[in-house]
Amino acid sequence: MKKMCLALALCLTALAGVFAQDKPFTMGVVLGASTVDGVTYKQIGLQPKMRFGKLGLGLDINLLMDETGAIRKEDWDDVGDYLDKLYYISWAQRGEPFYFKLGAFDKTAPLTLGYGILMSRYTNTTEYPTYKRWGLDIGFETPYVGGQAFVANFKDLDFKDFKKSGPVLGTRIYAKPGIPWIQIGLSSAMDLNEYKGLRDNDGDGWPDRIDQLPYDGGYHTMADYYYAKLKGSLGSDAADVVGALQDEGLIDRAIDTSYVPGSVSRVFLWAADLGFELVGSPDSFALGKHDFLKFQLYAQFARSFQSDFLAKEGWGLAPGVKFGFGSIGEIYAEFRHQTKGFQIGYFDETYDLQRAVFKVDEGTGIVYPVTKKQSLPQSEALSGVYAGWDFNIAGYLLFGAGYKYMLSGQTDETNQSLRVSLGMGEELKNLVKIVSRAEAYYVHNNLDDVKKLFKLDEGTMWGAALGYAAGEGVSIELEYSTVFVDRNGDGEINFKKESDTHFSILTSVSF
Repeated sequence: MKKMCLALALCLTALAGVFAQDKPFTMGVVLGASTVDGVTYKQIGLQPKMRFGKLGLGLDINLLMDETGAIRKEDWDDVGDYLDKLYYISWAQRGEPFYFKLGAFDKTAPLTLGYGILMSRYTNTTEYPTYKRWGLDIGFETPYVGGQAFVANFKDLDFKDFKKSGPVLGTRIYAKPGIPWIQIGLSSAMDLNEYKGLRDNDGDGWPDRIDQLPYDGGYHTMADYYYAKLKGSLGSDAADVVGALQDEGLIDRAIDTSYVPGSVSRVFLWAADLGFELVGSPDSFALGKHDFLKFQLYAQFARSFQSDFLAKEGWGLAPGVKFGFGSIGEIYAEFRHQTKGFQIGYFDETYDLQRAVFKVDEGTGIVYPVTKKQSLPQSEALSGVYAGWDFNIAGYLLFGAGYKYMLSGQTDETNQSLRVSLGMGEELKNLVKIVSRAEAYYVHNNLDDVKKLFKLDEGTMWGAALGYAAGEGVSIELEYSTVFVDRNGDGEINFKKESDTHFSILTSVSF
């Protein structure tokens, strides 16, 4: 099976080059390894991407094979699995009069609402390809008004009982009220159930971490399974036999947990922002049109829907400034203040990793869930700064970084985040012609101590890519990325057992 799939993929790539026409088309062949639920699989896949005018289409046809060469059947046993083979359908780009993207929105086009007080750099591909989300980003823009709406993952919707649905949703509307250099915006972001972040492969209401049969929707404990199998022949004695088998250690006892199936944890946030474009476009207030320099002032205020408007808790404030320098890049900085029960940039690039996790009580051994809302800083208030810069250094290097530091006025509690990325610019690619791509990134969100900057947790993710230019329009790329899941809930990350790593070799032909 492996040899046949490999031969098929290579043949399709070769045919793509043979029948190439003057059309925007890329055929990618992926060979590599991917970790799913702690198991490493060999990966082979096809990733064709096509564009016809404003219409874009991307497919993602992956085969994951275990050490025996057997294809992972869980990727092909449900209608939704076939939907996963469609990576995206898009029309136009953000900033155009009308656009949409249905499917995956990755780190090349992350979601930020307004200036980011609610949502900043969110992507629904954080755990790709271990887990594939299928969402919608749609919006419009005119000279006077614009809007945006998104659904992070349609798989979190329950069309039979909408009350059980739990997707991440967001909306934004903004206007220039007769004064073109002023923009006013209103945004909302919500998670209808953070517990949807606890993976439940068989959909029986028991997340995989506490489900002893995570791919069998009929049972969640080994005792229930064997009791059902033995009841027909042993009748009432089945329970005693199962108990005896547990006493002998032949059947695992149920996991002791406080989780209740059907639990709900909702987050509803809203924000208002006001921006002044003082230098930059033809409509700027001060110096008017300037092709190189841009200067913006803005302010943001946000609050939880679950807090009273005048309540002392559950809100945040972030005025800021942003300088743009043409194609060179931009610098931005914010003063931030947030009260208990609120976190600025709540929905960030690692949100899906921290949305809900299981922990273990060291004293009792009970496994219990913790949502991101429950893990918010407990200080009455935190104040601090967030600053970042994204630069194109003479076309040779692309460098980006962002750092947040928030400090409590009453305690030693802090909240910190770091984002760093480095890439290869077009000028350097022209100089080193054999390299088509080189980039790396590191993200660590919501630290409570700077000393833990490189200590692994669910807020950590990193990755890198290196491409070899094999010929005109042909590139061979190595991609590597890792995210972390504290599967046993002990508060420590075991790199080998609790990391989801994706490594692949992608051969792409563009024409």
